[in-house]
Amino acid sequence: MKYSILAGGVRLIGFDGGRAHTGSVSIFLLYMSNSKTALGLAFICPFLAGFTLIARRAMRISPATLIVSIPLMYILLSSISNININRISYMLYGDSTLTGRTIIWDFAQYEIARSPLLGWGYQSFWLVPGSPAIEAPGWVKEMPNAHNGYYDTILELGYVGLAFLLAFIVATIHAIGRVADRDPRRGRLVLSLVLFIVFYNYFESYWMRGFEFLWVVFLIVAAEIGRYWRPFPLRRAVFGLRRQRAASPGLSPGARMPRLGIGLS
Repeated sequence: MKYSILAGGVRLIGFDGGRAHTGSVSIFLLYMSNSKTALGLAFICPFLAGFTLIARRAMRISPATLIVSIPLMYILLSSISNININRISYMLYGDSTLTGRTIIWDFAQYEIARSPLLGWGYQSFWLVPGSPAIEAPGWVKEMPNAHNGYYDTILELGYVGLAFLLAFIVATIHAIGRVADRDPRRGRLVLSLVLFIVFYNYFESYWMRGFEFLWVVFLIVAAEIGRYWRPFPLRRAVFGLRRQRAASPGLSPGARMPRLGIGLS
């Protein structure tokens, strides 16, 4: 099965012969959706995934180390210069608020400071009667979420919940290195998907929401990566056994049993 990023989501493609046609349709639908974030990430993430895996092999470090260094470098750069997300947004779109997102984030940061450790409770902040969200100014109180998955995680589960979420993300990215060792194309594919979802959650809120498609996709990808976390199976020259492919997680127990060459007349 092949994955193709489609309008901020992912669709499954069953036949390799239709990859080019489906890719063209996906790009067209991305353009028609007018989602600048999804369109930009759909082109950036595959290139970043390929660069990360090449650098990982050259430097012999975890892909998680390379990805985590990106936000750290941004924090360092923004602290010593005037370059931040607001300025970048203004230069690209002429709007320093990211279509009002920074206004929501300012309110979210204020409420996080009031309950930083464990948050306000899972699914107990936005659009809930009596929640602190009713104190938000103007139209912010009508928002269904903070338009940022990380802020929403802290609002609902505190920094403790954020720590568990980040540990899950980092462990998933780290495990992609094992996938890339066995199948480089699949490794680049799943890393592209993971990066798309990780970055997209900076502008939208999808983490830990069972009804959100991208959260389900991330869990499926994490489960797929888990199949490759086992060590390479020992290869022994056994008569009658076919050689295992390097990209496969391993043969099933039934497939490893030798077959008797008995013919029926």
